[in-house]
Amino acid sequence: MTWKHLLTITAAAALLTAGCDTDDPAEPANDPTEEEDAGEDADTDDVDDSAAQDHGPDGDAAADNASGPQAYTSLLVEGDPDLTASGAVAITLGPAGRSDVPFLIYNGTDDTISRVEVSGMAVDGDGNTLGSGRSQGVEPNVIPPGGIGFGFVYVGPDDLPPDATIDNPAIDYTTGLGDFENIVTLDVDDLTPLDSDFDDFTGTLTNPHDIEVTGPISVGLACLDDTGGLTGVFSTFADRDTIEAGGTSTFTISMYGDDVACDGYLAGASGYTDDF
Repeated sequence: MTWKHLLTITAAAALLTAGCDTDDPAEPANDPTEEEDAGEDADTDDVDDSAAQDHGPDGDAAADNASGPQAYTSLLVEGDPDLTASGAVAITLGPAGRSDVPFLIYNGTDDTISRVEVSGMAVDGDGNTLGSGRSQGVEPNVIPPGGIGFGFVYVGPDDLPPDATIDNPAIDYTTGLGDFENIVTLDVDDLTPLDSDFDDFTGTLTNPHDIEVTGPISVGLACLDDTGGLTGVFSTFADRDTIEAGGTSTFTISMYGDDVACDGYLAGASGYTDDF
């Protein structure tokens, strides 16, 4: 998969009625593993990163082609993420952090998906069980066909060994959007390292919608090495709890001194709305 340098990807997703998982979580993020047999094999070279990708209703889906805030997706991308290409919703795990295991999600199906959740048992390199956990939200909330997202599986407060991973992770998601979708994706406009060691980043985000977005407004950063491999996922909250239509906010993401390569990255943000 080829991604253009410092590219903002935006897409209007289809509003579909069928769902694999209609839970409504309100939580705010190297061996590839494939899950969910939904969709045909996708040719990732055909993904057009230079323009909005519109996906209309299909078959028995609802007649509405949603293009509003709940169907909006956006990521700020620098570098070339090394992803697992498949005809399914596939996960690529990164090296364990202090208490979590990061991941990239690739939507290789023909359908827009949302509300992605990843869970499973954490094990060390010898197969010993370390605990279990689930993801703490995925950026962006809506992932169109051929699109990507990222997050992390939170395992616990104790330091995980470097070889920790998630054994056979389960991926749950909604096909299209749920009936009461309230997560709204915002645009991350820029990301700037605060020092030469890339330990902290600051940036700004914008609410491009005509509705107010409220908190918690989460901001996520997935770091990549110079080969596009995932090295870690970090998260923070915007400096404002509420962002009016067209408004902006600043944010700062810290790696807390972790030695993580961040030669490239994915960055995304989202909040909530009561406007269904």
